[in-house]
Amino acid sequence: MASRKFSRLTAAGSAGALLVGALAVTAAAAPSAAAGSAHRSGTGDETTAINEALTTYMFEQLLYSNNSSVISQYVSPTYIQHNPTLSDGPQGLRTYIDWRASQNPQPRNLLVRVIAQGDLISIMNDYQQSPGVSFADIVDTFRVKDGKLAEHWDVIQLVPAKTASGNDLYSTLSSPRTDLPDPAASTRRSEQIVNAYFDGLYKKHDPSVIGRYLANNLYQHDPNLPNGSAAVAAAYKTQSAAHPKAVVSSEMVMAQGDYVTVRYHYQANPGDLGQAVAETFRVRDGKIVEHWDVVQDVPATAANDHTMF
Repeated sequence: MASRKFSRLTAAGSAGALLVGALAVTAAAAPSAAAGSAHRSGTGDETTAINEALTTYMFEQLLYSNNSSVISQYVSPTYIQHNPTLSDGPQGLRTYIDWRASQNPQPRNLLVRVIAQGDLISIMNDYQQSPGVSFADIVDTFRVKDGKLAEHWDVIQLVPAKTASGNDLYSTLSSPRTDLPDPAASTRRSEQIVNAYFDGLYKKHDPSVIGRYLANNLYQHDPNLPNGSAAVAAAYKTQSAAHPKAVVSSEMVMAQGDYVTVRYHYQANPGDLGQAVAETFRVRDGKIVEHWDVVQDVPATAANDHTMF
């Protein structure tokens, strides 16, 4: 929605710099469709279902079990890395996972929510440096090609001590309270609503889309915003006045059932390095009823030849 890129990112971006490379969850394909099934939503699209199973399996192997032995088989040798602190190819990932395995206690990434569409899979996850202590909120996005992970993007922010709404960064509060996309919901309709809201607000600069597409009692997981659409409207008004030339670009959209994730580049002013942003929306009965976001400052340099986008 609107506020995270508005004010909060300096601390999350700079303090998380060392963490960023580590959290570049890269991974590969799953040898069994049953692997990771507890987290898979199920879909009538066979390609999406296979890619989702592959990615959730590898996420659990690499980032929960800290097991690098699967990398050679399931990560593409031409793996493209957009995390600014990791190099391309399987070796950058292997070095990181082996480092994790050497730590005591070993860090773990807890999978929260998966949104898969075609060859793109978005995973919201909770990075814990020690058991039960959330340190970073992360959205990893993977592209699968020929049964292997071929490309990776992520957005990482530190978990704050408290939020304006009192809601945590991960839970689902709207009804029904499940992190799994609703197979009965129209993916196409959910995507249309989120695209109309996103384009209206960020491309056409039309704040009327807030009342049109957001539920009045919106559940908010942006750390800086209280619940409700009125808070989003107020934040947008403040930010648009402060940064009238703000632009968004490089959008990636993943929709599945009632969940939609939009990953993009936000620049308060043209030419700024800006932030990488991942917003996740839940659509029920034609309205956006819940919102999560993760925002990270774009660094000036990177360990690979790619941008974060």
